[in-house]
Amino acid sequence: MKVLLKENIHRLGKIGDIVEVADGYARNYLLPQGKAVLPTEENIRRIEKEKERMLAKLAKEKEEFEALASKIQELSITISMKASEEGHLYGSVNPQVISRYLEEEEGIKVKEQWILLDEPIKEVGRYQVTFKFPHEIVFETNVWVVAEE
Repeated sequence: MKVLLKENIHRLGKIGDIVEVADGYARNYLLPQGKAVLPTEENIRRIEKEKERMLAKLAKEKEEFEALASKIQELSITISMKASEEGHLYGSVNPQVISRYLEEEEGIKVKEQWILLDEPIKEVGRYQVTFKFPHEIVFETNVWVVAEE
């Protein structure tokens, strides 16, 4: 059965695509969930208008994330934690700590899953931390971990 997608569906297609799917998949899932409609002329015109609005919204959203990324790159992120004299932290710096710092100190909300760390930071020093925002915006910034006075 051919259906017109009303939204992007992973491994099936993007909004506005006309795809061939199994009859049961269309009848039992795509159509009742409102994820697709039958490909009539009227539906195709309506979906194209929705697609244009969605693309404009996504472009605006991408601009906002790019501005946020450049703002974070300009920051000097300095996190102070209790540490031993050798520089070992009592605890660790993880994405949650960095996210909380950005929100409390800089007023910037960044989801923890957007901050990529291979493993928690357990030593005093300077670290390159990678951020991965939606719309494939990836950048690195320095995070300084210092011992609390």
